[in-house]
Amino acid sequence: MTGEQQTVDATVPVEPDPDALLSVRGLRITVPSGAAAVEDVSFDVHPGETLGVVGESGCGKTLTMLSVMRLLPPGTAIADGSILLGGEDVARMPEKQLRRLRGSKVAMIYQDPMTSLNPLMRIGDQIAEGLRAHGWSRSDARDKAIEVLGEVGIPKPQRAARAFPHEFSGGMRQRAVIACALVLDPELLIADEPTTALDPTIQQQVIDLVVQLQRDRGMAVVWVTHDLGIIARLVSRMLVMYAGRVAEAGPTREVFRRPSHPYTSGLVGALPSPGGGREDLIQMPGAPPQPGQHPAGCPFRPRCPQAVERCATDLPPLLDRGREQGAACWVPPEDWSA
Repeated sequence: MTGEQQTVDATVPVEPDPDALLSVRGLRITVPSGAAAVEDVSFDVHPGETLGVVGESGCGKTLTMLSVMRLLPPGTAIADGSILLGGEDVARMPEKQLRRLRGSKVAMIYQDPMTSLNPLMRIGDQIAEGLRAHGWSRSDARDKAIEVLGEVGIPKPQRAARAFPHEFSGGMRQRAVIACALVLDPELLIADEPTTALDPTIQQQVIDLVVQLQRDRGMAVVWVTHDLGIIARLVSRMLVMYAGRVAEAGPTREVFRRPSHPYTSGLVGALPSPGGGREDLIQMPGAPPQPGQHPAGCPFRPRCPQAVERCATDLPPLLDRGREQGAACWVPPEDWSA
C-alpha cells in the first residue's frame, strides 16, 4: 500500500455543518433483533442541492431516509447519531413537533403510489389532509389541492381531485403522490425510488417533473435509487451504500470517473457503454450480507477482488481519497490489481 492514509474524509466533517439544510452524523439504526441495519452513516444536504444515494436492495438507503422523516417501521429505532434538519435534531424531537416539520420542512415520495395513497379517499382529500393538519381551512385546503394537481401536470385538476386512486394510471398516481409531498412547499424533498413501478416513458416524465419542480421552487432533493443512470444525470454529489454503511462519497463526476471503492467500481463497470457488448460488462460475484449478519472486517470483503489480509479483521472508516472523495476501503485505487 502507498503510505498511511488519512482517516478524515473531506466530504463529511466530524461536526454537523451549520450551513447544511440536513446534517446527519453517526446514524445507527437497529432492527427488532437489536442488530444494526444502518451503521455510522454521515452526510450533508445543502439548500437547493441534489444528492444521490445509491446501492443494492437492503443496503439501508431507504431506512436512512425514513429516519429523516422519523417514520421507521415498528421495532426499528434510531439507536445513535444526530439528524439535524434546519438545526433541529429530528432524532430526539417530540412527535407533536415532528408533525409540524413533516410536509413543511421535509417531504418524501415513496416507491409504490398504490401503497402511498389511501384507496378509500378521494385524491383531493388526501392532498388537502396535509394542509388541514397544518391549520388550513377546509375550503382553502381544497383550493390548494386543486392548484397543486394542476402544477404536477394532472389534466382537469378539479375533476381529478374528486377521483379515487384506482381511477388513475400508475403515472398519474405517482403525480398525485408528488402533489401530496409538495403541497406545503417543503425545503427538502426525498425521492425514494419514485419511478420503480413505472414503464420507461412514464419514468422519464416523473423524473422531468421533479427536476422542473425543484428548479421552480429552489428546494433540495435527495434521489434514492439503485439506478446509476439516474444518479449520473441528476445529482451533483452521491453516496454509495453497502451493508448499511457508506462505502463511498463524493462529487458524482469524480466518483464515476475514478471510483475509489471496489464496490463502486463494480457498479460503474456493470453499466453498458455506447458500442459496448455484454462481454464488456463487469459482474460482481455473490450477494450483500443480510442486515445484522455482516462478516468481521470489511462487509464487502467476501465479494471483493482487491481484498487484503487486513480486510478480514479491520472495518475500514471512510478514508480521504482527495478531490472531495472518501471511500471505506483499505486499498487505494493505485494499489488495485488488474
